[in-house]
Amino acid sequence: MASNRLGNNLLQGLVVNLQKTAIKRQFRHTIKVGDLHLLKKMVALFNIVPNEEISEGDRAWTCLHYACCKDACILLDYLLQLTYELYKEDYNQIVNIKTSEGWNLVMLTAIYGSTNSLQLLLKYGGIKLYDKDNNGLRATDLALKYKKESVYKILTKQVDHFPMKTITEPAEFMTPLNISELEKNEEQIESFLNNVEGLKIKEVDEEEKYQGLFQKGKRLPCVVCAGDKGWLKYSDCCGHPIHPLCVKGIKRCPQCSSSGLCLVSTIKFPEKAFTLEVTNDSQ
Repeated sequence: MASNRLGNNLLQGLVVNLQKTAIKRQFRHTIKVGDLHLLKKMVALFNIVPNEEISEGDRAWTCLHYACCKDACILLDYLLQLTYELYKEDYNQIVNIKTSEGWNLVMLTAIYGSTNSLQLLLKYGGIKLYDKDNNGLRATDLALKYKKESVYKILTKQVDHFPMKTITEPAEFMTPLNISELEKNEEQIESFLNNVEGLKIKEVDEEEKYQGLFQKGKRLPCVVCAGDKGWLKYSDCCGHPIHPLCVKGIKRCPQCSSSGLCLVSTIKFPEKAFTLEVTNDSQ
C-alpha cells in the first residue's frame, strides 16, 4: 500500500528525484539547522524544487515534509512561496503530497508537535485537514497518539470552524519571489559539490533508535531556569537544553563548565533533550 502511494506520487510528477545523494543530505542538514541563506543558495545553484525527494530509500519525504517535521517555519515559509511561484496550478496537490507512510504536511506537524509550521500552513491554505494515513488516522488522531497537545488544540479549533471541510484555496497574498537571487556558474557549482561530497553529516535524529524520543518524548527543560517554555537551544559542548536569554553574558557552560559557551539549534544528544518518562503533564 505504501509503495503504491509513492509510485502514484512519482507517476503524477508530484515528487521529483533529481539531486545527488550528497546534495540531498546537505539540504536536509540545512533545513535541520534552519539556515535560510544556505537553503536559498542551494536552491539557486542546483535548481532544487520544494517537491524534491530528499529522504533516503524513496520514502517521498520532500523538502516541505522535512521543514514541517523540524518546525523550520522560516524555511517552510520560503519553500511554500517557492512552490506557489513555480507550480501555481499544482500548488494544492504538492502541499498535500503524502509520504510512503501516508503522512501529509499537517500530519507531520501533529506527529512532531510543529505548532509554528501548522499555523503557517493554515495561514497560506491549500491543505487538507481530514486526509488519513496508511493506518486510517487523521492529523487530530496523530496529535493525540503522540501527545502533542498544542497541535491538537489548534487542529480541533480548525475542525470546529471548518466542520468536515478542507481548506483548499491557497492565500493570494503570497509574496512573488525572485528565484534567481544568485547568479550561478559552473565554478560555483563545482566548488560547492567538492565541499559536500565528502562531508559526513551526522543525522542523529534519523537514527532508528532515537525515533521514539523524537516522536513521543517530552522536551527536557533548560538546565539554568528549569523551564521548558519558549525557545530552547542546545550547548554545543554537552548538548543540554538552554534558553539563550538564560546564559546572556555567561562564558562557561552551566552544565559541564566548558569555556567558550556556544548554543546551537542542532540536537546532538537526543537523550539529553527529551525524556520518555511519564510526567503529570503528559498523563
